[in-house]
Amino acid sequence: MNHIGVFFNTEIEDSGTLAAIGDWGLTPVRYLFNGNKVLIEKDNSTIEVHHVESYYYKNNYSRSNRGLKSSNTDMLKCVGMIVCLIPGFFLSIFKAFAYVSADIRENHRSTVQHFTPIDITIGGVNRITDQEELTKKLRKEIKKPLHPLINTLTIHANEGILADRHGHIINLLNPKKVILDGAKTDINLETDTKILRFLKKSNWKVINYTTINDAPTTLGEAQEFTPPTKGWLTTDRWQVLIEIPKPAVAT
Repeated sequence: MNHIGVFFNTEIEDSGTLAAIGDWGLTPVRYLFNGNKVLIEKDNSTIEVHHVESYYYKNNYSRSNRGLKSSNTDMLKCVGMIVCLIPGFFLSIFKAFAYVSADIRENHRSTVQHFTPIDITIGGVNRITDQEELTKKLRKEIKKPLHPLINTLTIHANEGILADRHGHIINLLNPKKVILDGAKTDINLETDTKILRFLKKSNWKVINYTTINDAPTTLGEAQEFTPPTKGWLTTDRWQVLIEIPKPAVAT
């Protein structure tokens, strides 16, 4: 998310009166355009950033802070938000005045970093050799204070390392794509793969030679692979877990 998106479509909690007035006016924007609510926690020199969708159709909590929850949506709210969209937009001027404060600008920058997707590589030339090592490295990623969005999580491991027991951690990291280079899931049939017990089946697909004919077979192909859309009438894409048949040379 860029700076403009954070300003207009993100509410940062505890940002003061001026920002609160501006965010109140921008409530219809966040409702209609899938905005976010952000909580920033500061401990000495550490800044921890959490987010959740501002509005969701059912109970929904931040992955990194269960105390941060979405508000529910309904038809009456939707009609009201449409009516108030243009009038409320003018109140954003108050939020602009709030940016005179250096603290507000710092929170804004931290939020932009939080919403800037990154790629994570675990292993590499020195491949993961046992389950406990993989667990430690994945937990280390979870504890990073900015909790950034993740495009691709690549795991380079020796053959025989199973990813299934780490499904709950992968779910918390919530990457768009997971590449298993050497590591495997326990069962190759997509409907029976144990890792899907931890990952939300409505969002995830396992990609290997048993599930699609043109599955990636090398690390490069997996990195270039574009997740398929969930249907003909939507642009929403699957999150994918790609298994490479044999360990590739790490780059």
